Amino acid sequence: MENSENSSAQSSKKQELLFSILGERLEQKYVTVRLPSNGVFYEKEVEIRPYTFEDERQALDLKVKTSDFMNVLFDRCIEGISVKDMVPIDRNYLIFKIKQITSGLEVALDVVCNECEQKHNLNVDLSRLETVDLPEDFEIPIRVMLPEIQKEAVVVPMKVSDEKMAFSFDQLGKNIWKFVQSIHGVDDPSIIREVIDKLPIKDVHEMMKYITLSDFGISPQVNILCDSCGSESSKEIPIDANFLGMV
Repeated sequence: MENSENSSAQSSKKQELLFSILGERLEQKYVTVRLPSNGVFYEKEVEIRPYTFEDERQALDLKVKTSDFMNVLFDRCIEGISVKDMVPIDRNYLIFKIKQITSGLEVALDVVCNECEQKHNLNVDLSRLETVDLPEDFEIPIRVMLPEIQKEAVVVPMKVSDEKMAFSFDQLGKNIWKFVQSIHGVDDPSIIREVIDKLPIKDVHEMMKYITLSDFGISPQVNILCDSCGSESSKEIPIDANFLGMV
């Protein structure tokens, strides 16, 4: 009994000391976030928390592939669904939201004007980035009218776990047939693969738009007005160590 009481007292003292240093950060507090997919694939909301040094250490473990770093890091900070089961527009949206609650709304961005090559240092407010949600009545699979051949294709969006098949445009081009259920009612995969190779580019891009849901989610593009020459341009916010506050 005495050992148990001593152990309890030591544990209580330890918690007091930890709290004296970390304060409310000692407890991992989650906040509720609504997803751009809007309940079309799974629940509309998930719980997220700030990432810590321990999360970064686990994500940088030698057993974790470099390409999986981001997913491992943020999977530890999300409750309600695994990152690999999300559609990429939700994962990308949560990257920005978790960053905001971890290290603030602003991110520093170095920009060079395309016209006069003037360098600009900008502070971008992430809360002002535009987000387009899927309509609640969005139907899966998606029926897509191919504009050139005027035939209907039926496609399904990729998930984060499918991204290994789409790390480049060439890879996505080779694997796009895996997300196409039928074209003009034909559902034979071997026929679909051959048809896709012979389709007009415009038709293939139309299918890709829905497979990647590229018209939806958060836009990482920032519009820039050069104060030296007055030209306008845009730049995509890079998701790197600087963005994550790790440098």
